[in-house]
Amino acid sequence: MKRICGLIAGLAGMCAAHAAEPAPYVVAYSDTHPFSQGLIAFLTEAYKRVGVTIVARSYPPARSVEMANRGEADAEAARVPDAMGDMTDLIPVPAAIGQNDTFAFTTGAKVAIDGWDSLRPYRLCVTVGDLITMKRTKGMTRQTVHDLPSLFRMLASGRCDIAVSDGASWLAIDTLNLGHFRMIDTPIQSFPVYHYVNRRHADLAPALAKTFVEMQEQGAARDILSPYLERIRDSRLRNSVVP
Repeated sequence: MKRICGLIAGLAGMCAAHAAEPAPYVVAYSDTHPFSQGLIAFLTEAYKRVGVTIVARSYPPARSVEMANRGEADAEAARVPDAMGDMTDLIPVPAAIGQNDTFAFTTGAKVAIDGWDSLRPYRLCVTVGDLITMKRTKGMTRQTVHDLPSLFRMLASGRCDIAVSDGASWLAIDTLNLGHFRMIDTPIQSFPVYHYVNRRHADLAPALAKTFVEMQEQGAARDILSPYLERIRDSRLRNSVVP
């Protein structure tokens, strides 16, 4: 009987120890954005420097930020502040992790770009999870899609005149052989990009901000991201309409 009781007590102790294991720190990111791998590599190193091991989990773009806002994930990898008005439970780490440039893509036409309002005469293709683009093109003639392949296939088929996306789209265009396009060099808009943590992790924000700045000043950010940026440049060269 003592042996049985001892065994039961031992199993109970094991279960209690297992139950006490901390939940993983989950960073949500968009499963459709081609630059996500580089971004997660940067964040993995940054969190490691502040003593936190992260688990990166991909979701559809709109769901990613919603999961973090609801606390079902601990952080959202990267977003633009202008699109975050409704995400009141997310706190930006107060140091930008980079800059996002939004561009107009065509099948070859050269169009003059001067801010968002210059898109108004055209039929647009936009991605639902791209919150800032959805916000800025509201009321314009547009068709929405849920991923980059659909965005550029729709453009190639002539169902829109302009696809709105960022420069990292060249990776998807190249990998999936989506066609040849022209990216208008003048950005529609440029803005800083921030990493967001759920407010229950607000105490991490200052340390992460300090680490982001240090990684940029020390060249660590450049070293991590350079291979991905080179792939974007090479992909553009292979898939651009010329001249």
